[in-house]
Amino acid sequence: GGLSHSIGEPTMGEIDEPFDHTCIDLFSSGSDADIAATLEHRLLTTGNGGHEVRNWVIAHAAAGGQGFDLIDYAPLPEVYVGCGFAEWRMEA
Repeated sequence: GGLSHSIGEPTMGEIDEPFDHTCIDLFSSGSDADIAATLEHRLLTTGNGGHEVRNWVIAHAAAGGQGFDLIDYAPLPEVYVGCGFAEWRMEA
């Protein structure tokens, strides 16, 4: 899903790859406290589309907060987004 991006802003087309990699590291670790603390501050500076990462928070919680395994990440300037694909770990 989408990570950093801006739509209809002066920064449209800029992808904040450091933010994207921070999110990937956070969700891989599964630390709820670290996710909440980091996103509280970083979402304010990563473009209006960066709030889409809240969907990742919901998926993280629904999967039991065990973290995920990254399948792939790519900055996609053609569609103005840093895009990640992952599989959440779930208790059996």
